[in-house]
Amino acid sequence: MKITLCKKDLNGEDIPTVEYNDKEKALNDIDVWVFTKNLEESVFVCFTNFSIKENGNYRDEQQSFLVSHEHYDIMVFTENQLDCHNWNELDYSIFEFPSYQDAFDYCKDLKESF
Repeated sequence: MKITLCKKDLNGEDIPTVEYNDKEKALNDIDVWVFTKNLEESVFVCFTNFSIKENGNYRDEQQSFLVSHEHYDIMVFTENQLDCHNWNELDYSIFEFPSYQDAFDYCKDLKESF
């Protein structure tokens, strides 16, 4: 499983992605990362990428997003996304933004890119 945790001041090549073989370790690291954020000054977009085959090529797709500034909501969504039989094949991401407007603009851009 690959986990991307992107602070609001990062972009492009600076965005770190870490590979995990242990789901509990991944959940713990996500929990710690979110807990260290100032939730009154940040909004988070959470989603899982999965590959679908279209016209002979694979492309990333997302089914659901969470946009929130609440630690509990983020962790419940995260746990639900990773609670599947093929969790080790997932790419899970959390991106931090300074405002809800920026977060929703990112979601719109992400969906329109497909």
